[in-house]
Amino acid sequence: MRTLNEDLLQRFCSHFFGYGTRDARWVFLGMEEAGCRDQAEAKARLNAWHNLNEGSLIQLSQFVNSLYELTAQPQPTALKNKTWEFLIRIRLAAEGSTKPSKESLFAFLRERLGDSSGETSLLEFMPLPCQGIKAWPWPQWCNVQRRKPSYVKQLAQLRIEKLQEIVGAKGNPRVVVFYGGAYAKYWLPIAGLDKMQVIPDFRPRAQWAGRDGKLFVSVFHPSYIRWCGVDPNTYATHLGVRIGSQYNGT
Repeated sequence: MRTLNEDLLQRFCSHFFGYGTRDARWVFLGMEEAGCRDQAEAKARLNAWHNLNEGSLIQLSQFVNSLYELTAQPQPTALKNKTWEFLIRIRLAAEGSTKPSKESLFAFLRERLGDSSGETSLLEFMPLPCQGIKAWPWPQWCNVQRRKPSYVKQLAQLRIEKLQEIVGAKGNPRVVVFYGGAYAKYWLPIAGLDKMQVIPDFRPRAQWAGRDGKLFVSVFHPSYIRWCGVDPNTYATHLGVRIGSQYNGT
């Protein structure tokens, strides 16, 4: 039985782009957020966003608090999301912290990732969370495209244009890290680039390019890096150090 608010869903798809602020110094831009094991979680996510005034960018900590209240789940006491850990390690290594403790990783999640201070924003190309890149349970719950490629095609141009406004704004962000190979063809138009250069000594490959005082970086998702037999945490640390050498971690 479909119980999702269709109007709220449509607003979410066209207006929600992630966590943080438009003037953040760093932006991480992924394919789509992981999540939504069932319709109840999907409904809770939409309602949590609504409770935060349906912002295009909202604070991650506030969203998590609202989500856990709606689902009556206990708050996490440690960083368990491996994708977020990968991103945080990149950011910390760029600042010179190459061996962060579990406590410092969790502190970054609570206080700096997707917050309101202009530190680090966490954006998504596609709005609806899924358990994996091939997963597409949403047609069971609401009136959306039956096939995931059709859904992506329907929203791609709108999402590209809005994300171009954020990452291409004058000044910040200074560093934009795209992660994920499945939607990599969209990274160049969002960045306003024709091509990126391969960063030496990274396997699987990483690429980057500079434009208007900004550094754009493209890497694979940490799950794919792990599949290639490479430790994502080590990879993230090395990448962060390399990015920090270009922008001194700022």
